[in-house]
Amino acid sequence: MAPIPRRRSPWAIAGLVSLTGAASAVAASSYRYQPLIYGSPPAVYSYGAAGETARMPMSLTDAAPTAVEGEVSRDGVIAQHVLRVDQARVLTSPVQGRFREIPAGTPLARVEVASQAGLVVWCDLRANTKWTSRGSFECLTDTKGTGAFDQGWAGLSAYYFAAAGFNVVGSPRTLAGKATWREARPDEHPTLLLGFQWCDGDGVKKPARFARALQAGGDTRWFVAGAYCQGGATAPLGGGSFDLGPLKVTASTGATPGALRYRVEGRLPPASLPQPVLSGLADLSAAPPPKVDRAVVPPAPELSLKPLVAAGAAPVVVAGDVAKGQPFFTVGVRHGVTGVLRQEVRGKGWFFDKALPVGQPLYGVPMAGAGTTGLVWCAPRQDDKPKGKSPTRWAAACLPQSATQANWVEAQTAMMSVNLSWFYGSRTTNALDVERGPIDLPPMTLSYVFAGWSEQGSLMLEVRLDWGEGPQLLRALRVAPGADGVVTVRTMDGAIGVRRAGDTARAEALRPLRTEAEVVY
Repeated sequence: MAPIPRRRSPWAIAGLVSLTGAASAVAASSYRYQPLIYGSPPAVYSYGAAGETARMPMSLTDAAPTAVEGEVSRDGVIAQHVLRVDQARVLTSPVQGRFREIPAGTPLARVEVASQAGLVVWCDLRANTKWTSRGSFECLTDTKGTGAFDQGWAGLSAYYFAAAGFNVVGSPRTLAGKATWREARPDEHPTLLLGFQWCDGDGVKKPARFARALQAGGDTRWFVAGAYCQGGATAPLGGGSFDLGPLKVTASTGATPGALRYRVEGRLPPASLPQPVLSGLADLSAAPPPKVDRAVVPPAPELSLKPLVAAGAAPVVVAGDVAKGQPFFTVGVRHGVTGVLRQEVRGKGWFFDKALPVGQPLYGVPMAGAGTTGLVWCAPRQDDKPKGKSPTRWAAACLPQSATQANWVEAQTAMMSVNLSWFYGSRTTNALDVERGPIDLPPMTLSYVFAGWSEQGSLMLEVRLDWGEGPQLLRALRVAPGADGVVTVRTMDGAIGVRRAGDTARAEALRPLRTEAEVVY
């Protein structure tokens, strides 16, 4: 079980979203958020900026399944099938990574990063079982198309990039030297196992439940996303048959106490796998999917709505030298998804009793979780007496919701929250009733601020939002320069070039920005 963070959200690990080369944009064009879940049942839920979310194309192979007959106990895995990464490269010269060396001969898996330009990195999936770096991976890419890797990226994934959840690639750095590679042979592609784990029940008083699970090559752990155990299938008490999608399983009481004797007939057909791989059984079989609050799942077009859109002051690129802490780009913005409450929302919890009134203005942010997808509504509120170290008079209560209730989460910043964490089961509220429409909030300005240069020569950039109380930090970025030494930042269908000038930055518009185009942040 992963450790439970106490103060900082797990997303702080990936807070430095990084972009470079063809993918030099300030953030992905689709603003979805993913929960990172610790524990089972979850002890903490965290929603945060997914940044450069990533996926790894892979397929079920035609290798015969194993663990198809015998005895199985709680946490055991039956019907194990081989998964293979679709594309791979073999490193032919060693690379010193952030936390370990990647030796020559290591196969690297293709991982696709959800950026505007379709960034692709190649990641070392060797088992990483150290508690200090579990879930961290070294990824490489060739920014110049020369046939050699010249840049290293930090990969973070709870499931080896093989399932929905926390899959992020960020923080690029220039390699000390070029790393050569060759295309991998089919037998050299990294593999994983996909099976069905006994994840609930004792098989005596409560039926044994089996759900899909993953194991990476060289690792000893099997992964079942906590809520997905509910979408598995149960073995009848006392023995009998049940289905795991196209697989038919016959079970009876085992010779060993607490075990089941089983036999599996059939196999999962070889095919490319869409992600998420662990989301129950439905996408690989005819078995029913896990229970999901479908009432809060919006149609696909709603997920493409942008939380912030250009409005008000026209975009401005500050040409010339920019000192540390000063903006080189500004634009007026407004919320793209808004509405008001049609009924009161009241939060309850230990030492907590707060309410939002009818008519409370709300803004929405499309968010995606492992089981549901929808809008998270946030209620910015003004307080004449700021508490603690809050730098502003505004605060935001964000309300991730299911069909029957929501969670009240205090968030920063007030006018566009990008990092939410809350304790499981605390501060719940009644379900929301929102009427879409315009709202009256202060005009806002989005800015890209020069925050210095990294040791590797990357531009340190802060995206800030100002609603009249001074610029508030949304996220920090690190953007690597191109071969000509110019950092290219793309937004609003244009491009801004930033070049180092001593300790300052020299900015210029490389391509005009269009007022009606999308703001990237």
